[in-house]
Amino acid sequence: MLPQTLTAAEQVRSCRHDGKLVLGSQLIDPNSPTPYTDATHCKRDAVTTSGETGSRVAVGGGRGARVRRPMNAFMVWSQIERRKIVAVQPDLHNAEISKRLGRLWRQLSDDERKPFVEEAERLRVLHGREYPDYKYRPRKRLKPSPALTNSPNSRSAIDGE
Repeated sequence: MLPQTLTAAEQVRSCRHDGKLVLGSQLIDPNSPTPYTDATHCKRDAVTTSGETGSRVAVGGGRGARVRRPMNAFMVWSQIERRKIVAVQPDLHNAEISKRLGRLWRQLSDDERKPFVEEAERLRVLHGREYPDYKYRPRKRLKPSPALTNSPNSRSAIDGE
């Protein structure tokens, strides 16, 4: 059965093993120094904020490296479902997969979403253990420069008219 023909309820049931939903936070070692990274199956990088090799601590590596936010319920669910879709249709473009995932997520009932909401909360706690000094600091988006806007005046100035 192709992913686009599965109902939202079938998608949730397909994550279950022997009738029980098994998620990343349930599989980690309680004494792990990197519980969030282990639970989310993040790729391991050679860069940490302290300069040591080991688990992935920061995005980007060098100056301005930052810790990623903990995964929310949709991200937990979509990580599992994206792998299933790619396994069936490996040539499908990422944008199309994302659209399908969004549609399927919106079709899920609150009861079907509940295990993923609970997992997201467990991951938030693990994230806090792994990164105790983490504070979410959203970055402001830069506004495009006036010369690059689509106004008629800027086009004539660029085109030399």
